[in-house]
Amino acid sequence: MPTGGQRVAIEQRCEQLERMAVAGPEKRALMSLGRLVGFYATGGLSEQQATVKAEVYMRAVNDLPAWAVDEAVDRWFRGEAGQRNYDFAPSPATLREVAQGVASIAAGQLVMMRRILNAKPIDEIPDEVREANIQRVKQIMEETFQ
Repeated sequence: MPTGGQRVAIEQRCEQLERMAVAGPEKRALMSLGRLVGFYATGGLSEQQATVKAEVYMRAVNDLPAWAVDEAVDRWFRGEAGQRNYDFAPSPATLREVAQGVASIAAGQLVMMRRILNAKPIDEIPDEVREANIQRVKQIMEETFQ
């Protein structure tokens, strides 16, 4: 159970994670998507074709935080988005899946931080219960390793 400075630090991190969960900003996501489209463009894409491709990707990820989209694109470039073929651009749905995975890490951290903040101290275990637990563990160890 956190106290004092720990509680303040955890509350600040929760606030930061809550802000990070908000979709956008769109401009940052479009910059990342533009890098992706530009890098994997085969032949000469016209500006209009590149814009259409970026818009299709944007529709796939427009409800996700831009930092997660940016990280998903970076992971794709580094070949760190799971067992995939990195010789080609991901489909919009695949990029969405990778970005959701990135965002879910922060969401999971927020859940854990809130649990820590809401933790209540447990009652002390009575001596007789503790002794019974120790005896049970010893018995299990003996049965397992004989």
